[in-house]
Amino acid sequence: MTRLNQELGYTLPKGLLKEIDAELEELLEEVKMVPGADEVLDRFDQPRCICSTQAVRDWRGMPERTQLWDRFRPYVFSAKDLTHRLHLPKPDIFIKGMAGIAGPRARR
Repeated sequence: MTRLNQELGYTLPKGLLKEIDAELEELLEEVKMVPGADEVLDRFDQPRCICSTQAVRDWRGMPERTQLWDRFRPYVFSAKDLTHRLHLPKPDIFIKGMAGIAGPRARR
């Protein structure tokens, strides 16, 4: 939290991040698959991936709750997977995702 406070230039109230996490967990319980999403994915006979600038632990619950996680694994990438610090709006994590799915496709 100290690093976040330094980046923001002020101190966040104690417990704020825990409150936000708890609220997000509560909202996650309501996440549902968009009707037809699994049928659309069935139409693509090629690798697919999820790329995010957030840590996987921060958003993994959404595709798990909607039973879509296994439709993308093992091609799930986070900016935390990069060897350098990501400063937006760089496309590095998306380039890594494309490289990750290009390997199996190239072997077909």
